[in-house]
Amino acid sequence: MTSALTIEGYPTWSPDGQRLAYEVSELGFQSLDNRDIWVAQLGSGEPVNLTPGSLADDRRPSWSPDGREIAFFSNRYGDWGVYLVAAIGGSPRKILGLPGFDSSSSSTPQWSKDGTSLFVMAREANRNFVVILSLESW
Repeated sequence: MTSALTIEGYPTWSPDGQRLAYEVSELGFQSLDNRDIWVAQLGSGEPVNLTPGSLADDRRPSWSPDGREIAFFSNRYGDWGVYLVAAIGGSPRKILGLPGFDSSSSSTPQWSKDGTSLFVMAREANRNFVVILSLESW
């Protein structure tokens, strides 16, 4: 028996169409709202939680064009930011801080076709803005 209820949202297909990334909101006694990023392989195996062990709000996954990484928003460590995690799992790493970020009115991070940049549309202090983030040094 479990004390948690999960809600899945923001599904996105991998570039090869074989995997699905999505966010899962876990509502239960331990946390009022804990979202994680999960990946499911079509036709085989159990889904994998890419962001386990944190009470952070991990949101809006986005596949890199080569299918090796997933970008997402998270408020881990107290402030919102954009993170990358390997699609097979690993430690998420922060690539952009977004203090004052409003996650409810943002869109999913978008990758450039060649995978060298991320486009982040966000809302902060009642204004919208777009950040173009070069990933060549990451």
